[in-house]
Amino acid sequence: MTKTARAMETPRVDAVDGELAELGEECARVLLLLQRLAKARALRHDASEVLGELSAIILHLHVHTKGLDEFIDGLQSE
Repeated sequence: MTKTARAMETPRVDAVDGELAELGEECARVLLLLQRLAKARALRHDASEVLGELSAIILHLHVHTKGLDEFIDGLQSE
């Protein structure tokens, strides 16, 4: 790979790294919410707040990761 090609790839890699870091943070939040949901259900408490938070995160993940797999695949083929 030429020096110019590497320089052009760096911003794309940085963008993917940023997206993946955010994805990791959101996944960690999902895991915590799933634990809270399990605890609420085990204690027979109202779980609607936790379910609402999960719903919002799932929507955010769906929008934020749309096309990310193709973007990552494109980096691999360069």
